[in-house]
This record gives sequence, C-alpha cells and structure tokens, in this order.
Amino acid sequence: MFQQGSKWSTVLLVIILLLSFVMLAFGFAIYGDTITQWWIPVIPAAMVAFGTAPMIYHRWIRLTDIDSKIVNFICHIFVFGAITYFLFLGVNYWCADPQTIVEEQVEVVDKYQKSHTKYRRVSRNRRVPDGHYNTYHLLLKLHDGREKEIEVPFSTYRSTRNGGHRNLTLEKGFFGLTIIKRQVKQKKQAD
Repeated sequence: MFQQGSKWSTVLLVIILLLSFVMLAFGFAIYGDTITQWWIPVIPAAMVAFGTAPMIYHRWIRLTDIDSKIVNFICHIFVFGAITYFLFLGVNYWCADPQTIVEEQVEVVDKYQKSHTKYRRVSRNRRVPDGHYNTYHLLLKLHDGREKEIEVPFSTYRSTRNGGHRNLTLEKGFFGLTIIKRQVKQKKQAD
C-alpha cells in the first residue's frame, strides 16, 4: 500500500501516533469517572499490546522507515496499548447496565487543593510564569472501603467538610468496574 520511506507513510505514522495520544487522553478522562485501581485497566491493554507484538511489530517498518526491531516494537506497544486502554474503559463506561444505578452516600475523608503555575507566551519559543491557580480535590471513601479522588469546583470544595457525606450516583460498568455517573440537577417546578 505505502512504499517504505514515502511521504505518505510518514504522514500516516504521524496521524496514527497523534490519534493514539488522543485516545490515551480520553482513556485517562474516562478513568477519572471509574472507581478502580490504576493497574486494572493497564493489564488488558498490556496483554493485548504484548500479545500481538510478536506477530505484527515487523510490519511497522513500512511506517517508521527504521529497520530497528526495538523502535518498531515500542511503536506497536504504544499504539496498541493506547487503543486497548481507551476501548477497555470506554466500553465499560458506555455499555454500563442502567439497571444497576444506585445512589450511595460516601464519606469525605480529605479535601485539599493543588497549586499549579500558569504560564503565558511571550514569543514563539518562550513561555514565562504568570501566576498560580488552584484545583480542588476530595478524597471519598465508599462503604466497601474503596477510595476515589475527584476534582470538584470551588463552590463544592468550599461547602464540603472533612468527615461529611456526599451523594454519588454509581453504576456497574460492562466489565464490572464501578463508574460515577454525573446527574443533571433538576429544576424545581412551580406549582
């Protein structure tokens, strides 16, 4: 299809790598709403990536234009790992069973803020610090002992106390991982 070393093979490689980064970012975003240990979605991604590598990694030579087995192996592991990570968490989230929705009252174990440096661009290749901003986090403990850190807006952070309780809508995902469903606040109806 593509000749080794052609312009189109390089363009296709860049597109594939960019899509892999995007899928990995979406996977991290979905992980933020999934209550599980970090390594649980990594295991299936690694199994698929490493399981298919001996059969497929040598075909990456057409795209990378490098005869190095190590480079082609790393490209294969990254791309297939990112795709599988996203698909595992995405299918778990989007194919969740709506009959398992439960409202659970969770305990706020800790609340804290993280300070980050804001940068501004002053020229093409130069960015300088331009102040700080904070993100606000709650560490929640479920009834079964699992803990989950979530990022919240300042208004929620301000009104929450350590040892207090929050209501979460939880749902069992397709692969059995619990997910946090966001609910739209209902407007009060006038009588």
